Amino acid sequence: MTMVTLLAGMAEDRSQANARNAARQDPATDRSSYYMLQLQRTNLEVRLQCIDEEALSAHQSKIYSKIADMLLAPAQDAETDSGLAWDEIYKMERLIALLFKGPQLRQEIARRLAELTDQNVPGSDCLRREYELLAGPARDGQSPPVDDDALRAFLLRIIEALQWTAKKKFLANPIRKQATKKVLSGVFGAFVLLIIPYLLLSLNYSLSTSEFVSPWWSHLTLYTAVVSGGLGAFFSRLIVLQRNWSTMLLEEVCLHNEWSYAFLRAGVGMCGALILFYFFVSGLIDGTIFPHVDKFAIELLVVPPPGVHMAFATPSKDLALLTVWCFMAGFSELLVPGLLAKAERQFSQAERSPAALPGR
Repeated sequence: MTMVTLLAGMAEDRSQANARNAARQDPATDRSSYYMLQLQRTNLEVRLQCIDEEALSAHQSKIYSKIADMLLAPAQDAETDSGLAWDEIYKMERLIALLFKGPQLRQEIARRLAELTDQNVPGSDCLRREYELLAGPARDGQSPPVDDDALRAFLLRIIEALQWTAKKKFLANPIRKQATKKVLSGVFGAFVLLIIPYLLLSLNYSLSTSEFVSPWWSHLTLYTAVVSGGLGAFFSRLIVLQRNWSTMLLEEVCLHNEWSYAFLRAGVGMCGALILFYFFVSGLIDGTIFPHVDKFAIELLVVPPPGVHMAFATPSKDLALLTVWCFMAGFSELLVPGLLAKAERQFSQAERSPAALPGR
């Protein structure tokens, strides 16, 4: 056994152990896995009875006997770890595929190809096209003769793809839950930081002078821009994790579970929001849908009697626009890079323009 194979096996064992430990924390998950395991085991027992043992070759008869012995082994109880038991079920499923021949083999391939599509297994289209090339077009209403050994090897590849997809979901689901909790904590933290200034207004506002007495309020716009970018970045990671986790590689799911990756993405979003903020300050971006620096303010909306006398501290329209655009800068990974590329093209055109040359 090579060192690479040994390390890969150790990594797989650690992933399975983490997944099993997470599953043990939820009794409902243990019970559902146990019942599904028993159902799959009985399905394999019935499927094995559909095989005509007398029509098997000597090698297939040995495989048949091996599967029968595996099915005679004691079934897993509800307290036993289900990870290895599912591996045994998958192994028996692949061994049974080696016993199919003729029309039964082709029918099994057609069923498995449909299952690939239903479960959105990566590479399903390639496998389907490969089967069409392998089987070839029908001639005179009859399918071309194809070696059953080649079809069985192809069926094994399909089953392995299906089993790996199921195994990956089993391993990735507890990791995804942990990553979701971490990203949610980042979203909540950025949200709290964003609304803290409005909570502090009641402590830092002087009724006698009607003004803010702390010099730190002069940094409110820059603070809002940076925090909004971080909030947008965390929210973007949360959407990606919930929407695309089923198609992610196992390594990608593990990467999203790392705090360093979450903080890296938040830092990129905050830098993008900061760049966009200075674009607004410099006046390079102007329009009705963009904020104007000279109109940044926090407005106090007062509700006079005879109703309940109260006041609301709200950002001005332009400060709200700044928050929205900086949130989008953190949420979108293409907004600020596209803006910088456009600005670079404009500067290049201005340098090549005769009007921009000295002495013109």
